[in-house]
Amino acid sequence: MAIAADSAVQCGQLDELVELFLTHLPPNVLLTKATCVSRQWRQLAMSSEGVWHSHVHPELLKLQKDICASSKQLHATSPRARHADSTTLCPEEEAGGLPLSRLYLAVHASNLLRNPTLSRALSRWPSGLVQQPWCFNAGESLAAYERPPQGVSRIDSSLRFPAPPAPYAAPAQGVLGRVAALLTPQQQAGEPGCLATGAQWVEVVQVVDLVGELAARGLTRQQAAAVLDRGLPLGFSVQVASHHAAAAGLAVCVMLDDGATPRASMQSFVARPTSHLFFSGYRRLPAGSGWRRFAHVVANVPVGCRRAMVMLRGRAAGALPQGVETHCGPRWASTELRLLTPHQAEHWGVNSSDQEAWPAW
Repeated sequence: MAIAADSAVQCGQLDELVELFLTHLPPNVLLTKATCVSRQWRQLAMSSEGVWHSHVHPELLKLQKDICASSKQLHATSPRARHADSTTLCPEEEAGGLPLSRLYLAVHASNLLRNPTLSRALSRWPSGLVQQPWCFNAGESLAAYERPPQGVSRIDSSLRFPAPPAPYAAPAQGVLGRVAALLTPQQQAGEPGCLATGAQWVEVVQVVDLVGELAARGLTRQQAAAVLDRGLPLGFSVQVASHHAAAAGLAVCVMLDDGATPRASMQSFVARPTSHLFFSGYRRLPAGSGWRRFAHVVANVPVGCRRAMVMLRGRAAGALPQGVETHCGPRWASTELRLLTPHQAEHWGVNSSDQEAWPAW
């Protein structure tokens, strides 16, 4: 009996040591290399609250406990409700619960915007979409996909190309497939691209079904709706540059609503408890400004919000010098829309230009 008790104490102490070590690892290591060490490491790396509390929003920790409690109650009262899945990653999932690792992968790990690099090659990616990820509301004939970006001043080597965005993860089958897709997403190799605008207004819009995107990442639609109703912060950012010979006029809009109306548009926006509207106003960038990061944080996604719309509008500002090429307006690149942790929300504006410093136009 004494030997068994000592063994149990030693196992508990070993779990504490392993968990302490795992708290210092980034999520991509936790989900790959750490799970290959042993069954004990795999269980702790995939589901320990102590390991994941710094990687997921605190509201998701509460949600995960609620889901696991209701799942255990369902399995206790109805054995037939137990669903065997050979791709389960941890005991919570085998019991019908929701491990924190899956919540991280679904909510925080990737970009909610399709084709975030504004690439021509990915303009209809993933295949099978009826509507392009980015749709032109105006000026499609005046816009061009450039790879690499053209006409941008090289202020220094770090600003020659825009910083790459967080990738959009292609939907995958099964839990292991989703892990692989989210950790090694499809990306276009080589130099980054951009969408170049012209001398007249060019406007592109992407509408995001937030519930559908979270469901494609491994949650049920009920779980996705519950996540959105937890008031998580939502961050948007985009890299923008002016042409080396022409100033840029631009505007950015982020709109959230309940998705009740068939078409999302800034002009038809109605303020409701389930909605949010951010409009930057018309801003001006001097010629040859290099790449700048524009960032905005919605402090709390409104309860009942189910859809997001991002609008980018730009054109060349003022008189154009003779001989300037057609696509002389601002360049858009590296778009991101992500549900954030408190730490990410606090630092979302780091490395972004102060929007108030951009003069109104």
